Amino acid sequence: MDDHPRGLGWTPGPVDDRDFLLSAFAPERPALSGEKGWGWAGMNDLDQRHEGACTSFSIGNSVNCEPRRADVDSDFCFDAYHSTTRRDEFPGDWTSGQEGTSLRSAMKEWRRRNAISSFAFSYSVEEVVAWVLNRGPVCIGVRWYEGMHDPTEENGWYLEPTGERLGGHAICVSRVHWGMGDDNYVVLLNSWGRANWGRNGRAKLSEESFRALLEDDPIGTAIAAVE
Repeated sequence: MDDHPRGLGWTPGPVDDRDFLLSAFAPERPALSGEKGWGWAGMNDLDQRHEGACTSFSIGNSVNCEPRRADVDSDFCFDAYHSTTRRDEFPGDWTSGQEGTSLRSAMKEWRRRNAISSFAFSYSVEEVVAWVLNRGPVCIGVRWYEGMHDPTEENGWYLEPTGERLGGHAICVSRVHWGMGDDNYVVLLNSWGRANWGRNGRAKLSEESFRALLEDDPIGTAIAAVE
């Protein structure tokens, strides 16, 4: 696990007032407590390797989960990422040294390929939790810290946004455990291969840490594919 080349490469994109918001697509009275996860045994194991392709790979994990079961593979995610770097708002592309792109640009490329129909944003922990409990996975773009790089069984597979900031990362929120009288947390499904990070490619993020990354940091972004 220690010699796996971890690709980060997430880059924030500008906020656009025309963006759809996730709250507009939420159920009228969404469940706000419970436990719900969207992975399934047969989904592809995505690995972005050393490339900064996390935006595309986080979308791949989100659509491969239930309820979509899209069955996209790493080759598709790489191809979509490479194409995104040629179309996005940043200079250069993946061949000229560009590392990463914005989640917005990546979602636009997936929509262009008819892999999703639309997408919407949120900057609220409660909205993300409600979506995962009621509708499906959510992608988040957050700053990435030393304490998040190697979750272990000894610390309960929890990520800690502490230590040196290593860059930014896009990752899929695939499960929530919330409002049931004990600790609230979300489970993140990473794109570094299931054998290379966390517990089968997953790790926990406490409510406190999730709020710090998504709500307290102006860079934090959540985005989901919506029908």
